[in-house]
Amino acid sequence: MAACRGNDCASSRLVIVTLNLRGTRFDIPQDYADLLPGSAFLQRVLRGAADLPLDAVGAKYVSRNPTHFNTVLDMAADPNYEPHLGQEWEQIALGRELAFWGVRMPVPAHSHGHERPPTPPQPNRIQPQPR
Repeated sequence: MAACRGNDCASSRLVIVTLNLRGTRFDIPQDYADLLPGSAFLQRVLRGAADLPLDAVGAKYVSRNPTHFNTVLDMAADPNYEPHLGQEWEQIALGRELAFWGVRMPVPAHSHGHERPPTPPQPNRIQPQPR
């Protein structure tokens, strides 16, 4: 679906939500929310149901490391997407981001039906909590 300008296609308008993750901006189609469970923080953010501060230009601000957010979006858009992360710390960091945003981690195709081990608990430090 193409983005619309003005009133030329009001019934099929693609709405873009801009998130600012510690200075890195992400433009996300609002219809990504349709791909997520109702309890997902990312769904509430995209639907405007999460109470978030706005940055100087009106983007929703979340104080999270943006490193793995593109992968989070890829996994939200495609439940079969399997990221290729080489280092264990990358897998742990991605697991934490997926949990924070409420995006499910797929079971890898090569697991032969075995579940992926649970994401280790986060260290004891204050993290922003989804509302």
